Amino acid sequence: MVVEVRPPGFGKGWCVESIGRDRELVSMVYFGDDRTDAEAFEAIDRWRSAELGRHGVTVAVENAEAPPSVLNRADFTVESVAAVAELLLDLASRVETAGLPGR
Repeated sequence: MVVEVRPPGFGKGWCVESIGRDRELVSMVYFGDDRTDAEAFEAIDRWRSAELGRHGVTVAVENAEAPPSVLNRADFTVESVAAVAELLLDLASRVETAGLPGR
């Protein structure tokens, strides 16, 4: 089970936009698998289109409970939580091999 921690009255979309703005990020990746993640996917879209040079990717994690609104809204989908870990490990390896900063 997962417990979501966020300010009362604020959704995932607000949290994503706030983090991106406050930390002056130029790139974000968001993984999600439930209906409230669709709001965060929309926030990533707004955030990346608000300024030139921003990059954002949304990834839906397929499972029996993932609603179509999330799966259809994402830029990409992965088949499971295990696939998320595999993807992140692959990306980290590529960053390390390329000598890119891990920030």
